[in-house]
Amino acid sequence: MKVRKPRSFEDALTQVCAALTFQDAAAVIGKRNESYLRNACDPDHVQILPIHYALLLDAAYSAETGEPGPLLCTYQRLYEERAGGQKPCEDDPNMLAGDVSREGGEAVAALLNKSIPSREKLRELEELIDAAEKARRNIIAFDASGPREVKGAA
Repeated sequence: MKVRKPRSFEDALTQVCAALTFQDAAAVIGKRNESYLRNACDPDHVQILPIHYALLLDAAYSAETGEPGPLLCTYQRLYEERAGGQKPCEDDPNMLAGDVSREGGEAVAALLNKSIPSREKLRELEELIDAAEKARRNIIAFDASGPREVKGAA
């Protein structure tokens, strides 16, 4: 068995194909032959998986396993590394809701804990306010932008 760099696209695709089987994964992306995916899993081969295939495969993987798609997770990690820690899709409503919920829970826990100093309670409240304000700005920007048209699209 060929060694793949951990947390690489080849490794992530191998995880997907192990969960689905190469044959089923090939069917997901409309390929009759699994050699396309086997080549894409091979770090010594130049077969590169297009992003629209990665999306289809991750969705099938998630449906099969109930887990997040390995290709997306790899992309997110590599993006964060190359973008200086900036998270991709920070304006995603699910991520924003998760941030507000997490910060809200931490603030409530701090407020209820008598042993936590006031300055830490205030810090937790400020983090909640920041998360809520970011979500608010996102909602306003989305509403203001309206439907998006792409020039030249039919």
